[in-house]
Amino acid sequence: MRKSSPAPIPSHLAVLATLSVMAMSTGRVLSASAPCHIVESYYPKRLCRESDDPTECRVAPNSFGTKSQCCDHFGSDGCTPDDDEVQCFVAGSRYPTTSCVATSDPEICYLKHSNWDSIEACCEKGAAFTQGCGFLYSADFSTEDVAESCWIASTYYPVRECYEITDGSVCQRGWGSWLTYQDCCAPNAAHADGCGFS
Repeated sequence: MRKSSPAPIPSHLAVLATLSVMAMSTGRVLSASAPCHIVESYYPKRLCRESDDPTECRVAPNSFGTKSQCCDHFGSDGCTPDDDEVQCFVAGSRYPTTSCVATSDPEICYLKHSNWDSIEACCEKGAAFTQGCGFLYSADFSTEDVAESCWIASTYYPVRECYEITDGSVCQRGWGSWLTYQDCCAPNAAHADGCGFS
């Protein structure tokens, strides 16, 4: 009796099987049966939306199995959260006393500088203010009230560098100045990649 060999897998099924394996390894949705998350907007907000439409999930170029995978598509910035999910702390009052305030503005909270996750971090010396929160200025803004010097970005290309200044208004403005050269040259301070060659 002659043994029959199994029928070959049709090529379209082989392609679907290969795509399914790829989908499982990358998180991409290639199946029409599952809900998916699709990139809805890149600018001004980075948004993903859920879709239950099998056709849309199958053909959309940026469809993912979960919202987390979809947001990872935007890199380290991720999705822009809803306005009520955002909170950070920024320089508030500068005179007569320095203080920090909370904000829910995503455009401010998602900058890589000039905002802090907690009131304590914002109020630390050298963060929003050289002297920290609660510093009381005199009415004439005498030089005793401001830092003697601070460091700011100087050149961007071909070398990213910082330099020291003695301008009290810049050192106390609450952004773009650092107490030390090392702080100014740290990554995501004056320069996204720190000091060095561009």
